[in-house]
Amino acid sequence: RHLRNNAMASVAFAVAGSILLLAAWQVGLQQSTGKFEAKAGHRYFFSLGDFGVAACDAGYRSKDLEEAGGIGHKSCTADRQRMVARAMARYAKSMSPEFVLSLGDNFYVRGVKSLDDRQFQESFENVYDLEDLADVKWWISLGDHDHRGNVSALLAHSHRSKRWRLPEPSYSFEVPLAEGSIEVIVVDSVALEGAVDAEHLESRRFREDLSNEYAGPDAGARQWNWLEEKLQATASPPMLRIVAAHRPVFSHVSRKRSGAELEVQRRLHSLLKESVSSEIPLLYLNGHDHAMQHFSEENGMLHYVVNGVGGMGLHPLQETVHEHLKWGYSSDNGFVIHEIGTASMSLHFVAASSGQVVHTVDIPFRKASETQQSPVGHCQGGQQVQ
Repeated sequence: RHLRNNAMASVAFAVAGSILLLAAWQVGLQQSTGKFEAKAGHRYFFSLGDFGVAACDAGYRSKDLEEAGGIGHKSCTADRQRMVARAMARYAKSMSPEFVLSLGDNFYVRGVKSLDDRQFQESFENVYDLEDLADVKWWISLGDHDHRGNVSALLAHSHRSKRWRLPEPSYSFEVPLAEGSIEVIVVDSVALEGAVDAEHLESRRFREDLSNEYAGPDAGARQWNWLEEKLQATASPPMLRIVAAHRPVFSHVSRKRSGAELEVQRRLHSLLKESVSSEIPLLYLNGHDHAMQHFSEENGMLHYVVNGVGGMGLHPLQETVHEHLKWGYSSDNGFVIHEIGTASMSLHFVAASSGQVVHTVDIPFRKASETQQSPVGHCQGGQQVQ
């Protein structure tokens, strides 16, 4: 039976099992307006993770399989990635997105081997070259599958591609507003793992493939120090702060976690809670888990959005209830439209097969009267570039 209002949905969320999942889906339908239309004077960008599967699909079909050292995997389906790309292109026609924010796992299942790897073309350049999406820049974050390959090549592709932006494994940039800005901090989740203790290091996923340069203890320590400094900065506070990474802090999907992953989740959750203020809302975006999810705590000032549905096979949701879960959906691939208004940013979750918005989250900005004008640029390794 369809839920009649959000109050009934809240009651349903307290019930375990399939009722929780049904409630989440029905709330999404109630908040949906079908195909979302661009609003005059509003600005847009898109986000998605776990999308780079086209070459992986070809590898699976040609028997270049992961277990034999190849890149093919049965869960890679190029048609799903292209379906999401077509949905993005249709929305891009009216919205003219300023950029796309990648949430990692850009190339399945072993990253790229070199700067000349065919995956750059097959799984990225030739997939997102559709009409109004073709010239949109992408700000890239790294995932664990990316770290299995040549991270230096991923960085260097920024100099070859007009769209691919990966200045450092961790960096930040600002989206200027009429007053103040939105700060986007891009974090390398796998590098953060490098700083866990020796016991947890042994449990790391793909441990044998990770490089010491980009994912070792020194890289991890630098990453944590930089992130803590960014989150504690008080000069020129933004209207909204976004942290974009690959792995989750909260997730409701059913999958195994290594000890290293759980240790990073614990430490990162503590850091985010300590850094959130009563004035500046904080949004943590991630991929890794192949479902759409929204969590919230700290009286709505701290939000977590899981968006790893760009093309890879989907993960099922658990039947137990997570205390901070507001909504979850694992029936379709897709992406998120970020709509920048005058007083808030709205996140519209798009199911690619239908092109419909299935859920919307609205995050109010810091009050304009409390905002100071801030410089516009991006950080490379913590250094501001004008």
